[in-house]
Amino acid sequence: MANLMTTSVSEHIERASDELSAELCDQLVKRRGGAFASMGAPAARRLVARLLAALAADVARGANEHTRRAVTELLDVPQPVQVGWHDLRLLITSLRKALFARLDDERDIPPSATRALEELLSHATFQIGLWFVTQREDIIEKQAGQLEVRLAELAALDAEKTRVLEQAQALSQRLDSILANVPALVWETRFGDGAATPSAQFVSDYVKALTGYSAAEWYSTSEFWLTITHPDDKPRALAETGAMLAAGGGVCSVRWITKDGRTIHVEIGMVPIKDEAGAVVGVRGVTVDVTSRRQAAEAEAAARLREEIIRMQAARLDELSAPCIPITDKVMVMPLIGGIDHERAQRVIDALLQGVERTGASVAIIDITGVREVDSHTADAVLRAARSVRLLGAQVVLTGIRAEVAQTLVHLGIDLSGLVTKGTLQSGIAHAVSSAW
Repeated sequence: MANLMTTSVSEHIERASDELSAELCDQLVKRRGGAFASMGAPAARRLVARLLAALAADVARGANEHTRRAVTELLDVPQPVQVGWHDLRLLITSLRKALFARLDDERDIPPSATRALEELLSHATFQIGLWFVTQREDIIEKQAGQLEVRLAELAALDAEKTRVLEQAQALSQRLDSILANVPALVWETRFGDGAATPSAQFVSDYVKALTGYSAAEWYSTSEFWLTITHPDDKPRALAETGAMLAAGGGVCSVRWITKDGRTIHVEIGMVPIKDEAGAVVGVRGVTVDVTSRRQAAEAEAAARLREEIIRMQAARLDELSAPCIPITDKVMVMPLIGGIDHERAQRVIDALLQGVERTGASVAIIDITGVREVDSHTADAVLRAARSVRLLGAQVVLTGIRAEVAQTLVHLGIDLSGLVTKGTLQSGIAHAVSSAW
């Protein structure tokens, strides 16, 4: 009898399957945010029909094998739209409500049959809940493992971040130390939005030692460097810096006026800062005080100039002290004035030989009228000059021998037998001209 009653319940479910599927699907699909609304009516109807068929089979047999399998398949088999715990619980609840509403109208179904159906639905609900708990445990365990891995990754990232920050801090301190000890002004300027002139973004502490102005004063005025540039250098400084930026960088020299009124010479090296598009957005550079170097160079140049002047004066004096004066194409005269020491004697010989070679003279007159005192050095110089000139194929005539000079030469035992001697320059010139022709 009980089997007949459950069979009638099973038959009732089978007969009402299409109608129940349509009714439940209409309710479930209209519920926003659920899996049934996402999968659409046809797929939801097939899912509900599968569960109804399983219920009918289990009610007829007094078991829950088909229902359990159907629920397991719905939970375990991947779907285009995954059916979760809340969706299945809603399905079972709606199914229970719809079935018992229909069975209540059937007078031939006793309470024991409806209790059997209630137990089957409760077991299905329990199975869904148990699966959910198991799945949640697996999910929690998996997420815990993922969390541990993520925490390890974050710890490694944090350690790497700490290491990078420490390196950056050490590098920053090192750069600060370098800048603090570099005897030069390191600076950077940037063009603001729409600004025609750049404003200072960084100035090293050396600015105070170099110019007397503080970094705050430097930041307060756009292109502060130009305000302290010597007025005579400003036009050139503007032109040269503009050309350097156009060329990609360079160095220019200008004068700055320090806060205490001193004028210093500086060299400004700069390069443009460009954005990704290649537009100039700023300038950075180094300014070095070259005043000492400039003064040393100027002193060296002045010393070289003095040496050159002295050299030229000495050469001029040499020319004046031993001039070679041509009388004719064949006769030249070298008048000697003053004392003749060893160095001057050598210059006399050199000048006489060069004069003979340059002019092609055949007679060279050495006039000693202006020599204050004739001694052995003077006599030796004259004799050596005569011998050297003879080697060039010319004759030497010695003039200006006064009485006291003749006595000195005799007293010194100087042999002038190889020379033509004359008392006056006039007589020597006359002799030379006549003998040269």
